[in-house]
Amino acid sequence: MKIPSWVPVRFSKLTSCFLCEPDRRLVVDRRPPLFSMVGLGPITERYIMIASVDHVRSFADLHQLDRGIGPQVSALRREMQADGPPLLMTEHGRVPACVDDEDGHDAHCFHAHFLLFQSSGDISKHCQSYFLHSDSFSSLSDALEHAGQCENYHLLSPSDNDYTVFSGALNVPRQFFRKMVAYVEGDAGMADWRDHPSYDKAKENAAFERKRQGIVS
Repeated sequence: MKIPSWVPVRFSKLTSCFLCEPDRRLVVDRRPPLFSMVGLGPITERYIMIASVDHVRSFADLHQLDRGIGPQVSALRREMQADGPPLLMTEHGRVPACVDDEDGHDAHCFHAHFLLFQSSGDISKHCQSYFLHSDSFSSLSDALEHAGQCENYHLLSPSDNDYTVFSGALNVPRQFFRKMVAYVEGDAGMADWRDHPSYDKAKENAAFERKRQGIVS
């Protein structure tokens, strides 16, 4: 029996990158070199990913290949925020996507993607203690330029002109930004998308995002 593409990889054998072969029912828009999709396990009213079409390790790496990627991401983010509240944007840079194989062993998969949350909570004060260093920037391009010098990094942006790159991780938990957002939203138990994939809700969210952005599927 073929396992449906939406089944969380904890329950199926990981054979490919879910961002290289995204579930079409969760994809919102494709604008090479980027595409957007909703994520499983929504913990806020809106939960969206902006990812690279190509399998690139991080957006800092993609920035080194294409200096226009920062403005493109920022423009897409502004479109998503149009006539609505701001979207908190995060990236686990050069950190493998959180996936398990059927035996529960880590399967490292690097594919550049931002997570965007509609959250009114301030997670920045909760993040600092997990890192040795934090550097602030007013543009995504400048933040990615700095991030490219780090072995790995975590990027946090509450608004279009406010970016923090955290580096020197100190025992940072998996799904770090999801955990931080779930905590400030008062629903910490929903942080792990594998335990709460909410696939039907994710499909509804994808349809809503396409309609909101005037995209015909």
